[in-house]
Amino acid sequence: MNRIARRALHTSAVPYDLASVTHRDVAGEKPELAGVSPEVVEAIWHSVERLYRTGVHPGIQLSVRHRGEQILHRAIGHACGNGPHDAVDALKVPMTTETPVCYFSASKAVTALLIHILAEQGLVNLMDPVSYYCPEFAGGGKRTITIHQVLSHRGGIPAIPRETPIDVLWDRDEIWRLLCEAKPVEVDGAKVAYHAITGGFVLQRVLEKVTGDTIESYIDRHLRKPMGMKWFTYGIASADVDKLAGNYATGPTPRFPVSWIVNRALG
Repeated sequence: MNRIARRALHTSAVPYDLASVTHRDVAGEKPELAGVSPEVVEAIWHSVERLYRTGVHPGIQLSVRHRGEQILHRAIGHACGNGPHDAVDALKVPMTTETPVCYFSASKAVTALLIHILAEQGLVNLMDPVSYYCPEFAGGGKRTITIHQVLSHRGGIPAIPRETPIDVLWDRDEIWRLLCEAKPVEVDGAKVAYHAITGGFVLQRVLEKVTGDTIESYIDRHLRKPMGMKWFTYGIASADVDKLAGNYATGPTPRFPVSWIVNRALG
């Protein structure tokens, strides 16, 4: 794809030789232990390569586990330096399997997984009201809103007040106070509304209430350490911020009405 086309489509440059931008954790890939053939692994990876060739993703990481064994652990592309508007001579940092990447809203699935682990342990019932575990959440008419409704973006509190300073998101007690005081748009779960940043705080509070532990320690004990993960954390230490992959907006720039919908959903 030529430079003019890439600029118009807002995509990254893709080299002809993908091997030159591919990183493989050879020691970490053990498909034979899970009874998976090398042909199956390569078929999966060829799909990743086809996706990468679109130029929409400057870098991709993929870890696949089967029957407890890691059968594929590779990365392709760049962590930074090859975004749609990066200069041709910009320093290109390779994406590796060790590069930390911000999950953004994909972390909602991680939090949901933790809540389901709590359910397996018998510590919560997804159909219980949040207020059963955190009575203060009942404020503003939210007494009947269930954990299930929050998980499925039907919790009735899709956003915090628009005038809330951004720094409040790092003050767990203050954001919890705002959520407890919030009046829901509905309480019967009839309306789906993306809970962009509110749901995670509610689920975190429930988890910490029933376990007596922090959500960070809980994910360490049940996911990170058992699976040997280096990152997979909520946030990252300030000393490691420079290791993070860069963030790039790729693909055609959203226009109205899509841009309006995105703004309404995310604020």
